[in-house]
Amino acid sequence: MDPMKIFLPLVGFTLFVCFGWFLPAARAQSSGVQFITSVTTGRLRSNFSGWVGMRITIGRNPLNLTALCRYVLSGNSQTHTVELVSNGAVINGSSVSVDTSGVTPGSFACTNLANGITLNANSGYMVLSQETAGGDTWVDYDTVTSTSDAAITNTAYSFDNVAFNVFSQAHPNRDLVPVGFLYGVVLTPPPPPPNGTQLITSVATGTPRSDFSGWVGMQMTVGNSPLNLTALCRYVLSGNSQNHTVELVDNGAVLNGGSVTVITSGATPGTFACTNLASGITLNANTSYIVLSQETAGGDTWVDYDTTVTNTSDAAITNAAYSFDNVAFNVFSQADPNHDIGPVGLTYAVISSPPPSISVSISPISTSLQVGQTQQFTATVSGSNTAVSWAVNGAPGGNATVGTIDATGLYTAPAIAPSGTLTVTAQSLAQSTATASATVSITAAPTIAVSLSPTNPSLQVGQSLQFNATVSGTSNTAVNWLVSNILGGNTAVGTISATGLYTAPAAVPNASVTVTAQSAANPSSAATTSVTFTAAVAHHVDLSWTANASPSVAGYNVYRGSQATGPFTQINSSLLTGTVYTDSTVASGQTYYYTTTAVDSSGEESGYSNVVQAVIP
Repeated sequence: MDPMKIFLPLVGFTLFVCFGWFLPAARAQSSGVQFITSVTTGRLRSNFSGWVGMRITIGRNPLNLTALCRYVLSGNSQTHTVELVSNGAVINGSSVSVDTSGVTPGSFACTNLANGITLNANSGYMVLSQETAGGDTWVDYDTVTSTSDAAITNTAYSFDNVAFNVFSQAHPNRDLVPVGFLYGVVLTPPPPPPNGTQLITSVATGTPRSDFSGWVGMQMTVGNSPLNLTALCRYVLSGNSQNHTVELVDNGAVLNGGSVTVITSGATPGTFACTNLASGITLNANTSYIVLSQETAGGDTWVDYDTTVTNTSDAAITNAAYSFDNVAFNVFSQADPNHDIGPVGLTYAVISSPPPSISVSISPISTSLQVGQTQQFTATVSGSNTAVSWAVNGAPGGNATVGTIDATGLYTAPAIAPSGTLTVTAQSLAQSTATASATVSITAAPTIAVSLSPTNPSLQVGQSLQFNATVSGTSNTAVNWLVSNILGGNTAVGTISATGLYTAPAAVPNASVTVTAQSAANPSSAATTSVTFTAAVAHHVDLSWTANASPSVAGYNVYRGSQATGPFTQINSSLLTGTVYTDSTVASGQTYYYTTTAVDSSGEESGYSNVVQAVIP
């Protein structure tokens, strides 16, 4: 628990909350930019004797401190000592008396320093106001906004103006009282832009962290060409403002001249901040190196090993790397390609070297195909760039006369066999003089014959018939079915399935109808037969039964089903008084089952009679 929280008990207080309220200007005699731009006040206090205020970290540019300030609340009238603390001591000449009497509540009372004090870039300071129990009220844990030239990192306090403390848990943008200051920016030139190509081309950030003191980064392996390292870099996250040492490690040691200070303050979040090396360092081909950035717990945030990056092809990121002490350097036990903690980066230039000799081989080296057939060719290329271009008889990609070949090496023979053999060539994209060729012989397709059965059938409208096709002269026996030259037919001429099951139309067509089986391998090979049709014949079933002898019988119902065991459906619309019935709603090719029941004058119906069968031709 923080001492501030132990020894500063909360007594009676008044809660005063102000939202989105911007401050009026400081006193006219005070000069400079007011660091605090707005205050949202918290609970009011006057029960502590000691020093309270804030801790700040200066940005990338040093500041010239011109005045120290204390926020004025309603009823404030006393004079307060406000001071600047660095490295555990009050800075000489930084203590002023700030008179709050007569100052408008809700604004800052400020007192100019006798001489300006330089606040160093990326350095931490405390600003504290002396408060007395029972004296002027001040605000506990208020929230403030400030300019971007420095960052408020925590609240600060002291009991005795000797030991200076911040809360154990960081409280950004929290300021006790609050205190403030006026300043001017001491502009420093930005670092020069990095020389060379950035290795990292994109970043997918992982888990943000700031809980580790040590070194984090990546392991990389240079490609086939050596690189001239020109700058080392660290990725900038929102809120980053500190300086970081970034270094290059080889064989367990930091390379001489391979350590730089990278300034993140002022850099655009989502980009790399880089610092050029005093002299370029050669990274040897096919050699591994580690790049690390020094991080501090509670300092700038960085992103963990679940961060993934993409990079140029001149090197490969093989693993995440880290060190606790900058002496022992580690990579993860399991390789994590494209994982980069921080992340870190670098810029470089490729050191050109004569390209190695490239050889190309092709498989198969010869083949014989029928017209229209395909052949997959494979090219094997030595070296790192295995890409090739394909040509047939010197024509890139081929053409309709000699056949075509795609980017994967799949060759398709032409529809007409050319005279003589053809040449398929694979050419290295890395070295145009490196080629390999294969010969291709093209032959005409064999004669394909199709036979069809049955032939010249006659069907009643609505009926179905199974056709069968036999294909010879090819291993591909598949056929396409057409009715009157229509694939699959239609309702006017009848339809046919992919298996050859033909269904006649519902009415006799006006024109003749043909069924055709067409070879899928060679559509010009087909067999055709004519189909004739007859109109449907009307059918009916006459039923009769023996009258029930009971005098109470009022009539009969007739039932029909498609199975002998039922279910049955009543087909007479009204009670029948006679013992005969004609069913005119039957269809050709169907089988029906009939039964009757007797109904007495009270409406009671008997069970089913015996079942009779009727087969419709």
